[in-house]
Amino acid sequence: MKHLSIRILLGCWLCLAGGLVRAQNPLALKNFPGGINEIINLNGTIYLSASDGTKGMELWKSDGTAAGTVLVKDINPDAAGSTPARLTVSNGLLYFTATNGQNGIELWKSDGTGPGTTMVKDIWTGLNSSTPLLLTDVNGTLYFRADNGQNGIELWKSNGTDAGTTMVRDIRYGANSSAPTLLTNLNGTLYFKATDGVYGNELWKTDGTSQNTVIVKDINPGANESVIAGLTNINGTLYFTAWTSATGSELWKSDGTAAGTSLVKDIYTGPTSGEPFGLIGLNGQVYFKAYDFNYGTEFWKSNGTAFGTTLVKDILPGNEGHGVPGFFVNVNNTLFFTANTPNGGRELYKSDGTTNGTVLVRDINGTAESSEIAHMINFNGVAYFAAKDAGHGIELWKSNGTDIGTVMVADINPDGPDSSPSKLTPVNDVLYFAATQNGVVKLFRLNPGAVPPPPPPPAAANYEGYLEKAECSSIRGWVWDKNLPNAAVPVEIYADGSLIGKVDANIFRQDLKDAGKGNGIHGYSLPTPVALKNNQPHTISAKVQGSNYILKWAPKTLTCPSGSRMTAGSAETGPELEVVVLGNPVRGPQVEIEVRGAEGQPLRLLLTDSQGRLLAEQQVARSGATERRQLQLGNAGDGILLLRIASPEQSRTVKLLKVD
Repeated sequence: MKHLSIRILLGCWLCLAGGLVRAQNPLALKNFPGGINEIINLNGTIYLSASDGTKGMELWKSDGTAAGTVLVKDINPDAAGSTPARLTVSNGLLYFTATNGQNGIELWKSDGTGPGTTMVKDIWTGLNSSTPLLLTDVNGTLYFRADNGQNGIELWKSNGTDAGTTMVRDIRYGANSSAPTLLTNLNGTLYFKATDGVYGNELWKTDGTSQNTVIVKDINPGANESVIAGLTNINGTLYFTAWTSATGSELWKSDGTAAGTSLVKDIYTGPTSGEPFGLIGLNGQVYFKAYDFNYGTEFWKSNGTAFGTTLVKDILPGNEGHGVPGFFVNVNNTLFFTANTPNGGRELYKSDGTTNGTVLVRDINGTAESSEIAHMINFNGVAYFAAKDAGHGIELWKSNGTDIGTVMVADINPDGPDSSPSKLTPVNDVLYFAATQNGVVKLFRLNPGAVPPPPPPPAAANYEGYLEKAECSSIRGWVWDKNLPNAAVPVEIYADGSLIGKVDANIFRQDLKDAGKGNGIHGYSLPTPVALKNNQPHTISAKVQGSNYILKWAPKTLTCPSGSRMTAGSAETGPELEVVVLGNPVRGPQVEIEVRGAEGQPLRLLLTDSQGRLLAEQQVARSGATERRQLQLGNAGDGILLLRIASPEQSRTVKLLKVD
């Protein structure tokens, strides 16, 4: 009986241990012989850029089942594919870059359907590529960098419509590029690195308007740059590294003001760089690796003060040893990372922010070789990652922060080389990833027994809109969805009960923006059809397409004489945009101009000096036949000024000479 009791106890212990180490069985959903480039979650559905070997790289989606893993749209039917990239979620839509074979690499969006997968705007028209990069969501507005072929690589933004996709500011005016990088959302303001040609690459910020797109601070004064890197939002403070000749590359912070942008600490005193890298937040502090003479490259933390910037632990003691921590991931307020071990390999560590709490979790490989940990993520409070041990190739592993709880999840490719799991993407209680099995890249799902919950139903539309005018030139008004305040609403217009046209409410109106109607891009205008110009009364009404919402102030009665014409502003081919400066050279504090050829259209007026510094900007919601405007010159000195006038269809740039 004694031996039986021992066997039972041993068996129970093995059951518990088996619960920790028993390999789960990821489910292969679909083969993608051409590879999987990206995976992203949108409302419980995953989207991926992948190639099934028949088509080129295209946009796919999956609901977690094999049958539900389907092509969204064959954007470029050519075998080369459209190569969707930079998948980014903003305001409930998926944005990415792609080419349809007729346009270059441009900005696209998708609602998960084929018809709803469209190019947002051909920024550099034709086969040329604007190549949007660094897609970044800030409170429902998508920011990115792009090149329109005229202004160089500059900062752009989009609300998902053609009209709402605009350059934020030509920071380095003209064909030269400001080349913004490191786009980072901090409390609803976008921060980034850029150059205006006067200062080197420095810290900038924007609220989405040209007027408020400004340099935060010239950290390394003059034309030389401060080599900014690692912009990171930690509890509402922006941390980053920057270089000056006095300190080298060190840790900085900013609250968005010049006075509040300062060096935190010169970790390696003097011009030699401490080179902080891998900034990550934990309990309100920033953690990173850095170098100094006494410790080598080791694990540091900072509370934003020089006194509070300290070494957490010298993982490999002495200035000859270098722990070189990296790949930081916050898992339930514990930092998991990799670092060098005394045995020579690079393995899994964890830290609670204290010296004693910074420890090796497990030497997975158990030899002088590294376990090659990569792609680490937090999945329901557990660290998942790719790694290899002495007996297996690179497979899927997990860790709860203990030696015994650090185990291989599954040997996905047991009889061959590495399965190399990557693109690990948690969705509720399911982990999706790409891995190679039997020589083929596949999409896997980890917990096959757990059915992912369906995505929440979209909020019911909450429309507000009006049919304001029914005239012989055009039929116009505005409409928006309060639940999707920046989305363009499609409108159907009827005459005597018959559909006469469809149009998107995507015209910018300053009065709507001032009234708090989202981004204000909610006006619509339909040229009045010639068939209605017959001296007969017609009843005009309008409604939101696909709904029963009838626009307010409808119906209206329209009677047009036979042969009446549209105004130039609403014609398909309008007159040429004409800009007249009333007095050039310009004397005094302002310039007065007249604009013709844009009647009924929105206008944007932008005045800068020859260095690209913004002097004045105006938005005209609806231009008159002759639009007269005054722009203040501010502190502009004598010399050349540049005035740019843009309508949705045309733009003009006029040189002004400012003299006293």
